[in-house]
Amino acid sequence: MKVVILYGKPSAPYEILKNSIKDSIIKGNLKIKLKEIQDLDLFIEKKLEKIPAVQINNEIKNNKSDDFTAFVNEIKTWVMEKANYGELKKIYTPIDYSEASENALVYAKRLGDDINGMINIVHVYHPSANSIDLPKVSFDSIIESEEENLKQHVTQLNQAWVGKLESNNSIPFVGLLKVGLAVDVLEDLSNEADSLMVIGTKESNKTQKKWLGSVSTQMIKKSKSPLLLVPPKAQYQGFKNVLVCVNDTDIDIQASEKIISLIASNRPEVHLVHIGEDYKYNHKKIYKQWKEAYPFGGVRCNTIEHKAEANALEGYCQRYEIDLIVVARQEKSLWQKLFYSSFTKDLSIHSVIPVLVINN
Repeated sequence: MKVVILYGKPSAPYEILKNSIKDSIIKGNLKIKLKEIQDLDLFIEKKLEKIPAVQINNEIKNNKSDDFTAFVNEIKTWVMEKANYGELKKIYTPIDYSEASENALVYAKRLGDDINGMINIVHVYHPSANSIDLPKVSFDSIIESEEENLKQHVTQLNQAWVGKLESNNSIPFVGLLKVGLAVDVLEDLSNEADSLMVIGTKESNKTQKKWLGSVSTQMIKKSKSPLLLVPPKAQYQGFKNVLVCVNDTDIDIQASEKIISLIASNRPEVHLVHIGEDYKYNHKKIYKQWKEAYPFGGVRCNTIEHKAEANALEGYCQRYEIDLIVVARQEKSLWQKLFYSSFTKDLSIHSVIPVLVINN
């Protein structure tokens, strides 16, 4: 178990910093022990320039600026990083500073606060042909500029979200700059256990591919972790009614644990909806499994015959005020029914409803 040492004398800043560290330890169930030292002689021995100060291993940090809020966020992030984030769920959200990606980031943050998640803001710099031929010094300066832009963006977000330190124990955003192809970087990050990928989609009435965006389209196939696609108009207000598309009983049961871990905090009603004309689908088996694993809210089963009514899914979502659609992507055919066939000629259904993709 790691030890975090807090140096200082009882004061408002000292108490705020102490409580913030304690909140981080509790929230992430971190394997960390907090030790307080208030002895002036030890301050002198450690040559502390300023208090309060925090020590982990042989490294000591204190506030070297006038921005105490930023310092507290830095310490909270540092403590969680040293404990490998404990039991916090890592949520990776790529941004390109567009409106769609910023909306997805807001959605991810609000969801993260509900599911005990830590938002890792990922910005991927893709070198152009011209930048590859630049001298190393020039290329390094480009990377430094990208890092500084991301750092400033994360700082502004933390200032906006954390608010008053006395009353807010929200987990700070963390910035992550990567160099390479966006899909390759995100696919690699999706390999991390118990993580979630949240990507903003681009709205378009022309084709499904443009609506989803090239990165999100490829990540549907490649993401190892659950992938949440957030449309431009979507706003997270908790899940009240979740539609889970079911098609293969065994695979649907495998996917249920991941789904429940993401929605259980809201206790929504779950709609297990089979899409198609296969009347042999075992509704009783999947219903029984869900009722046993998900005692928090109601569970109901339904069937949509997509060939009989092209707008049936849209009508169902409107009727029951669905705020999340979940698909276990085990078969290309099911995915095609939902996103690439005449079943969804009108993509207006997705203008405000996020889609959670579970790859099996």
